[in-house]
Amino acid sequence: MAMRPGDSVLLVGEGNFSFSASLCDRVSRDVQVVATCYESEETITKHEHAANNINCLLEKGAEAHFLVDCTNIQECPSLRNRLFDRVIFNFPHCGRKAGVKKNRELLAKFFRRSQDKSFRVAGALTHVFTRSLPIDKMKPFIMETMIGNEHCSFCIPEELADKINRNFLQEGSYHPVNVIKELLKMRIAAMVAVHELENQFPLLLEYRPGDPHMDPEVRQPELYFVTRSNCGADQCRCRDGQCFSRPPCCECSVPMSNLSQGDKNGDCKMLNRAEDPDLSKICCRYYFRPTLTGYLDKVLQRPDFTAGVIYILSGTVFRKCPITPQTMPAFHEMVLVGAFNDKRQPDFPHLFMRSVENTITFLVKSSLRTSGSEISHADQNLHPTVLMEKTSGKCWNIYIKDMVLSDFTNNALGKLDLVPCQQMGGELSVCVASINLDLLSMVLYQIPDWRLLWTFDERFLNQLSGSEIKPFRDFSVYPPAYTHDLSFWADSDERPDELEFHAAVRRVSGEMVRCVTLIDSFCQPHTERRSRCYRLTYQSCDRALSYRQALQMQLDLREELQKAFQITLR
Repeated sequence: MAMRPGDSVLLVGEGNFSFSASLCDRVSRDVQVVATCYESEETITKHEHAANNINCLLEKGAEAHFLVDCTNIQECPSLRNRLFDRVIFNFPHCGRKAGVKKNRELLAKFFRRSQDKSFRVAGALTHVFTRSLPIDKMKPFIMETMIGNEHCSFCIPEELADKINRNFLQEGSYHPVNVIKELLKMRIAAMVAVHELENQFPLLLEYRPGDPHMDPEVRQPELYFVTRSNCGADQCRCRDGQCFSRPPCCECSVPMSNLSQGDKNGDCKMLNRAEDPDLSKICCRYYFRPTLTGYLDKVLQRPDFTAGVIYILSGTVFRKCPITPQTMPAFHEMVLVGAFNDKRQPDFPHLFMRSVENTITFLVKSSLRTSGSEISHADQNLHPTVLMEKTSGKCWNIYIKDMVLSDFTNNALGKLDLVPCQQMGGELSVCVASINLDLLSMVLYQIPDWRLLWTFDERFLNQLSGSEIKPFRDFSVYPPAYTHDLSFWADSDERPDELEFHAAVRRVSGEMVRCVTLIDSFCQPHTERRSRCYRLTYQSCDRALSYRQALQMQLDLREELQKAFQITLR
């Protein structure tokens, strides 16, 4: 146990003080050791070697205190208001026949009271999960799907492998995103006529430069591109997202960095690339749908489409994004579409916008009540939902004010668009709303990290199952976190795209990285080479991640980046 001169350590629940005496033999005299026990001095000295151990402590300048309750240390006058660098509780238990329940209560009280006791080092408490899911390395797989009338096979990137066909939005699901979707639909339907459409639109779209159906706000670097594989019929495949044990043999010329096929023994071609190819010159390129708003024309062209009715479409969409607890490469989008005649239904845009805004406001206030937050009479008149108009005109981003978790106040939950009839080329103008159900669920359930929404840990759904919106409680209040820095040189015209870099981190770490922060960047004047330094925080929400595992992921990442990009590690 490494301790620096001047450090102080508090030991609680000592028996015969043998550990405290041994610790004093191994640390400098400049380290202050304070040992305590729950029993009286008269009782403890009856234990074998206890008296000798106490004398050794006192001779070496340590302290020994008796009748100290570790769940209420402030009651000990000698320890009140003192600071400690470490607190050690060896073999915590209430007695030989106390039972598991009482021992757990003891630990719970100890951890709660330990937080009241001041620490000099941030994050001093670390809790390892009582149980967790195994840490498995991500592998890509082949997915078969229909494109038009053709049966096609596609290689799925590793970071999306566990996010295909999860069916969170299926009927009867108690997953938070589906609960929120149903509540939104129900509240909006109370104000406007609503019709929900089945999500029968394909996950994959063929890439066509300048496609008018592409959302102009979705940039090309955000797209997850894949390429059709030309495997023979005898090769191993996956159907509808269900993969088999042996990966396929195919040529994957995907515009992604080094898409590994997993099985090194297979006759698979590895793609090592430094930059994206010119997609305008390549045929048969496909990408995962980044938004459902691209299907707006198909909704408007339905034979049963009626003006003045809000049509709802929900499904999973995919975008490359920076690694943070609030940004996700896959999320569930809810799109609301309503058309109206400017002359016959002039109030429809206002009704459309108010129905969305008031519904989200109602859900936010409801979640605050169930979480025990006090809402005063004056706050009842406040509207936590803010529509912030963009510079482009009749388009608004949806934000939540800082009356909820502050981490989400700068993240848009969705957007509202008003498309005039002149732009639509017809007699009807169109209102479109897009809502990120995952981000809204995180706000309402107070979920701190998007990865929890995709966990396979049954404790997540067991805790939040049901229609009631209640705050989520972490499996571990203090999961261990490990920080590693990574820096490299890149030529000015060959430096990796920022989103490609984050995608590579996702693939290698298996979503074990909580956040990636650019902490330093500078350009060398003479060579024009640019240096970047990133800080990676490894931390899992549902898995017991060890330091050794995080370090191995960091080493694997360094190797992967050299293969995928023309960079020089520092």
